Amino acid sequence: MGGIREFNVLYFPSKACLTGFLHTEGMFLAQYKVLRENGHSPSEAFNETVEEATQSLFPLIGANGFVPPVFFSIHNPQAIKKKLTTSSRMDYMYGACSTTARRGALDWAPIFEAANRPVFEKLYQSVRNGTETRKALEFNGRSTYREDLARELKEIDDQEIWRAGKTVRSLRPDYKPS
Repeated sequence: MGGIREFNVLYFPSKACLTGFLHTEGMFLAQYKVLRENGHSPSEAFNETVEEATQSLFPLIGANGFVPPVFFSIHNPQAIKKKLTTSSRMDYMYGACSTTARRGALDWAPIFEAANRPVFEKLYQSVRNGTETRKALEFNGRSTYREDLARELKEIDDQEIWRAGKTVRSLRPDYKPS
């Protein structure tokens, strides 16, 4: 792989998933706002969005893939070896979570995919046709670049979700003030 295709493959995931989708106007903020609008406190809404993903789900997936040996050993010890060698490794979280979470994940996955695919397709085309690169170069080329970026980052930092996050994170046992 090389050239434009490699750039698209490398640039697309970082722009889409790591920044836009999970970030402020993406999945976390959308879920946070729904929870807040339905009476959940800022700390509870933050715990059920960012904190659960970053402190629970993502580390587990990163460490274990998607197959929990403990889950299969409890329910069917004879299937451990077969399951670990034949699994697509996409069932880790489904096997490790509660029945309600599992059922919700399985039922809602196609809906989330259908809702998000057009956004990812639009973003990929924007990367592919150079729009994203052009915007980045134009923004970075401004004489007011640092001030403009600082303003945008301050707007994000001042959102309730991230203020709640500072409080929640300060309660962690491993918290060290910066």
